[in-house]
Amino acid sequence: MAGFGVAALLTVGIVLLLAAAILAVVLLWRTPHQRASVFGLGIGFAVVAGYIGWLNRDGPGTACHSGPGGTVTCVEEWTPWPFFVAAGLLAAASVGLFLHVRRRMNDGGSAMGIPR
Repeated sequence: MAGFGVAALLTVGIVLLLAAAILAVVLLWRTPHQRASVFGLGIGFAVVAGYIGWLNRDGPGTACHSGPGGTVTCVEEWTPWPFFVAAGLLAAASVGLFLHVRRRMNDGGSAMGIPR
């Protein structure tokens, strides 16, 4: 939700970001021992970046598609590769950090200053 809020910041993004913040506070308040799952936020941003890349899959340049009734619509698309790269890096970093923190917590340590 936060990822789509950032992507749609000029339209409904503020509402989505507010809802995401409220949900995050409620989830962190109700389950304080699961704070390592905050790295899931990076996965959400990776999904949004991948989705934007998928929407621009015919780019860069003008992409035309035929619609119902024989109408043709053309849109200007960006190159999708930076979005796909960002999605992959965000996903890999999020999973890697999550696994690292969970391993430290399971070994008896306190990761990120979070008590077990």
